[in-house]
Amino acid sequence: MTINDSQTKSYETSQLEKADHRRTSNTGHDHLADSREEAAEYEFDPVLVRRVKRKVDWRLTPVLALMYIINQIDRSNLGNA
Repeated sequence: MTINDSQTKSYETSQLEKADHRRTSNTGHDHLADSREEAAEYEFDPVLVRRVKRKVDWRLTPVLALMYIINQIDRSNLGNA
């Protein structure tokens, strides 16, 4: 399953139009209820969701692994002190 450029552009355009409509039509705190209702209506492209998750995983995993290693080194140093 591939996404062609026209599908991507039409999806992006519709998302921008929805965001612009929300920004200009809502004033005050009533936009919170509207945004919750609109969030329930959104359907995300499964291919796009998978790509975003993979990108986030590739960026976070090395940082988290490094933090875990530093944490283990710190724990062992506290035991030796």
